[in-house]
Amino acid sequence: MSTARRLLQTNLQISQGNSVTNPVQVPNGSTNLTVQIVYSGLDADVSLTLQQSLDGGNFDTCVNENDEPVTIILDKDFTSMSINISDLLTSWIKFSLNVGDATAGLLEKIYILMN
Repeated sequence: MSTARRLLQTNLQISQGNSVTNPVQVPNGSTNLTVQIVYSGLDADVSLTLQQSLDGGNFDTCVNENDEPVTIILDKDFTSMSINISDLLTSWIKFSLNVGDATAGLLEKIYILMN
C-alpha cells in the first residue's frame, strides 16, 4: 500500500470561535493516519476532534475503543502537536475545532500522512 500526504491550509482564527476544517478524502485502503497540526499565538489550549464520513457530506465524531472522541489538545506553549490514529476505516475526515477559553491565535495548517 502506498503512502499519501495531504496539506490542509486551515488559517482558522481562534477569535472567530468554534469551527470545522475542510474535509479530506482518505485513499482507498488507508487505515493509519499521522496528523501534525501547526498553530501560533494561542492564549489558551484548544482542542481538535476527528470527524469521519463515508459519503463526504454527513460527518460524525470518531470515537476510540472506549467510546471516547478522538481528540488532540493543542498546548498553547507549543507551535505544533501530532497524533497517530490506527485502524480507522473511513472515506473522509475533517476536524472540529473547539476554542474553549482561547480568544487569540491561528490554526495555520494540518499535515496528514495516510497509509
